[in-house]
Amino acid sequence: MTTTLSAPVLDGTIPCSHRMANHWRSENFNFAADRIAARDVEAVVPGVARAARASATFERRVLEHLANAEVGQVVHLGHGYPTPTAEGGLDWERVQDRQPGTPVVLVSTDSTVYTQSEALVHASAPVVTLRQDHLSATVLDHPQVQSVIDPTRSVAVLLTSLHHQQPAPDLTALVTGLATRLAPGSLIALSHLAAPARRTRHRLTRLMNQTTRGRWGKVRAPGDIAALLLGLERVGSRPGDVAAWTADGHTPPAAQRLPSTGPAPRVIEYGGVVRVPHTGLRPQARRAAAL
Repeated sequence: MTTTLSAPVLDGTIPCSHRMANHWRSENFNFAADRIAARDVEAVVPGVARAARASATFERRVLEHLANAEVGQVVHLGHGYPTPTAEGGLDWERVQDRQPGTPVVLVSTDSTVYTQSEALVHASAPVVTLRQDHLSATVLDHPQVQSVIDPTRSVAVLLTSLHHQQPAPDLTALVTGLATRLAPGSLIALSHLAAPARRTRHRLTRLMNQTTRGRWGKVRAPGDIAALLLGLERVGSRPGDVAAWTADGHTPPAAQRLPSTGPAPRVIEYGGVVRVPHTGLRPQARRAAAL
């Protein structure tokens, strides 16, 4: 089930942040301009490639957790190019393989990502693809979303690699808006590129916007991302570098950790998973500063 849009013109000469991340993840949907730009950015700000791989690892672990959990609905806001699994399927199919009939909603702000996702969705699968100009919690009110998502039941919402979104969303409005709309017991998995040093944040934000001709968001401080999750119940590991996140909160086995080579990373993919409490949103979440 999809929206109807004319096919966008794919310009492979202009680097795209989603395709650059695709290259950093060692996947194949990218062009020479994306690969060159990705190498140049990593050379200037070490850690960007590792962060992209960490985001992919985080998404995979979250989806594996959902496949075994009692959350039978998935909404992915701002998703990138569909990631193939080791078994040859697609990332969201991890959940549907174990819980047949699980509805999935994929919301993209990038027209080429939307078209690619639409082309890969099986006609018989309960998957809705939507193209939106910006990310907002009000997407849950969209008629096509409501046609497959039951708002009275728990929902898992993925908000991964939000730095790719342009314009950069108001994260406080997005997270609190979702938390107040979602049924108790719903999960929110959030990750965002973050850098402790202000100079690094400004430098990478400027560089990526120049490289992609303005089709990128921004880098944020780790503390700003952590503030978004206050007042919600933690699931698994505490918020931090998502490369280390696990559903049981234990350190990943050595074989599952990302290798650390080269210069120390100046940026990380920061985030975590939280649950909407049955007692309502806690006061500290409402007081989180607007980002």
